[in-house]
Amino acid sequence: MAQSLLIDDLSKILIQDDLLLESCLKVLSAGGYQIALVQSSDGRMTGIVTDSDVLKALLRGIGLQDSVVLVLNDKPKIVRENSLATIEILL
Repeated sequence: MAQSLLIDDLSKILIQDDLLLESCLKVLSAGGYQIALVQSSDGRMTGIVTDSDVLKALLRGIGLQDSVVLVLNDKPKIVRENSLATIEILL
């Protein structure tokens, strides 16, 4: 069964690439989507971070005071703006 995922306010999950992992975890928790979009200081998207990425990083020894850049996925699968009305995630 598929469920549509609509994110009504991207600012809830948008973070800067100079953020610490600890702060990223707060965004992941507060955003409610288990994902954060990472952008550079010039506004370019540099990747995504999921709660799973953070867990794996902690298990590898990366600390909460380390940069989110050490954890982000810089080659996420994306959907172009006009290709789909919604993104469906299989649960």
